[in-house]
Amino acid sequence: MKKIIFIIVFGLIVSLGFANFTALVPVATSTALPAYSYLYFSTNGTNYAVAVATGTNTFTGTDTTLAYSLSQDDILYGSIGYTSAVTTAYTVAYSTGIITYAASLTTAATAVVTYSYFVDTSCAVDAVTLEAITTTQANAFVLVLLSGELYDDQMVIEPTVDLKAILARKNIFLIARESD
Repeated sequence: MKKIIFIIVFGLIVSLGFANFTALVPVATSTALPAYSYLYFSTNGTNYAVAVATGTNTFTGTDTTLAYSLSQDDILYGSIGYTSAVTTAYTVAYSTGIITYAASLTTAATAVVTYSYFVDTSCAVDAVTLEAITTTQANAFVLVLLSGELYDDQMVIEPTVDLKAILARKNIFLIARESD
């Protein structure tokens, strides 16, 4: 039988299981948030907030422009994806969110770029939600993982190598599910 011990730390209800360390923590959000989302301890020091989000930008070629700015900066390394057939080579300045193409896109070309970015410029991720948050739960207490293991295919936003390293520094490990 699994033993679970509940304690109170800094006013939070904390569960100490075998490998995972979970807690009910206050989360500040005005939008719904699915389970397995990334959180950071907000700068106001009273609650957790969304740490990683996704973005999409559409760029139309001009025959002369090489560099395009994404709507966000602090892009997660390796998270850039395309939902359109642009084959021009490019580089990404992840800290500034600027994509530079090796050759300008033609006026007939449209690039639809998807990416994940850090909401907070400190690039911190401190916890992972274990349950969904609805819009009626604004500033509610939510069960989160503060330390332990999760399967990487459970995450709402696909974890990049960078994000896995950031989580590992917080003792949250995203592991690949073994196939049968």
